[in-house]
Amino acid sequence: MFKFLKCNGCDGIFKESGFNIHFCKLCDNDCKHCIDKFDKYIATEEKPNVVKILETIDNGDYLKLNKCFISGGEPFLYMDELLHLCEELNKRNVKCFINTALPITCYNDYDKFLRICELLSSINISVQHYDQNIADIIRNTKSNYDRNIFIKSLPNNIKNKTTLSFNIIKSLLGTKKDFVDCIKYFDNDGFQNIKFNELVGDCDDFLKIEDMLNIKLPSSYSFGCNSILDTKKYLKQKFNTTIQIKRLCFLVSEKYYNCTITDTFKIFYKLFVEKFYKLDFGSKKLIYQDGFKSKHNIT
Repeated sequence: MFKFLKCNGCDGIFKESGFNIHFCKLCDNDCKHCIDKFDKYIATEEKPNVVKILETIDNGDYLKLNKCFISGGEPFLYMDELLHLCEELNKRNVKCFINTALPITCYNDYDKFLRICELLSSINISVQHYDQNIADIIRNTKSNYDRNIFIKSLPNNIKNKTTLSFNIIKSLLGTKKDFVDCIKYFDNDGFQNIKFNELVGDCDDFLKIEDMLNIKLPSSYSFGCNSILDTKKYLKQKFNTTIQIKRLCFLVSEKYYNCTITDTFKIFYKLFVEKFYKLDFGSKKLIYQDGFKSKHNIT
């Protein structure tokens, strides 16, 4: 009952689910919409110090969370360090999840790449577009190899735990046709999910998924900002792969989203029934590549 009261990260549903490791700042891409550009912390070391990261984990209250989300930068630019970290976390019975855009190091050292992937519970690959040339424009860099061909060639045991991620960008991936074509390009390859994300932050290229597909969806604040799209209902097409969408809400984007009646009830409940209101994403449990903890961490 009243599931909408606890449906998002800001409702605290991930509070005890895991901790995050910001593994590096270095990236082979330069996406102007990258959320990492909002992080003002400058680490004392660029190269990941796995020993210090593990010391922070072992000396803190992290292991009870048993899930670790690894992001960058681009973690796979440091293959040896990443392999070391994943091996040690697996020994501690911690499940590892990673965000990556598959730099050429994955192609050049394929065996080590596969060893790392086998240690991971879930992989989120930033694909950006089915057309490699457009994907390079979004990444603001020239790929040294065809990443999409490489993605499609991954072994099935890697594909079935992989989500392919696309950012909705008005000028480059901003039409219903773009949306459907991205799905169709990968739909028969056996990936776990295909996910489309609205951009974080106010920018000229922001586009609501509803406007892109010319559909009306329930409030993301009250019914889930991270949800499964019923493609048969909204696109009149059925696909083999589960299609996820990640939307913003009025709390982070008043310019594009309005507060609905259900949203108002939810806020009223939190203020006057729960007697408090705060945003608690769980992502505050953050460790940087030098082992430093964010000031919001658990102790």
